[in-house]
Amino acid sequence: MRLLYLITRAEPGGAQVHLLELLRGFKDRAELHLGVGEDRDGFLIEEARALGVQVHILKHLLHPIRPHEDLLGLFEVASLLKRVNPHLLHAHSSKAGFLGRLAARALGVKSVYTAHGWAFTEGAPKGRRTLALAMERLAGRLSDRVIAVSRYDQDLALRHRVVPLEKLRVVPNGVPDTPLRAHPEAHPPRL
Repeated sequence: MRLLYLITRAEPGGAQVHLLELLRGFKDRAELHLGVGEDRDGFLIEEARALGVQVHILKHLLHPIRPHEDLLGLFEVASLLKRVNPHLLHAHSSKAGFLGRLAARALGVKSVYTAHGWAFTEGAPKGRRTLALAMERLAGRLSDRVIAVSRYDQDLALRHRVVPLEKLRVVPNGVPDTPLRAHPEAHPPRL
């Protein structure tokens, strides 16, 4: 199986750590590809390469909204989908999720989007919230599945009619099930 993961930034953050755990979990079960925009290096790129993941830098997949760059980014993502020919696209982050789902639908590639929060929530400027909501409503209908990382995010998606219930699942973020042991003798606490 070939999986293509797509994310806008490689800098340390919750979505990137989540994605890295997915790469670690699937590295022996699938051919893995990672499309990353904006950052040409960064912790996620380094870690993915160390796992043997094929990393593809997408120079037009940028975080800020820039219509011309976003159109180029859409074509860049579509080109990557054609080259990799994945069985599944799994997108993370709003911009990568939107462009990835549009390109995947146009090319007949199955897509999953994991929402690590929503860009249309309170706190963002009103114009940005309105645009983000319209984009998520469109992309939500194009997705084969949308994963919310919490019940709160699921409820927001349903309340704002972002994605039909039958396409929405909650998969809570977790932490690895590894025992953590304190070793105070190694480094005594300092105040």
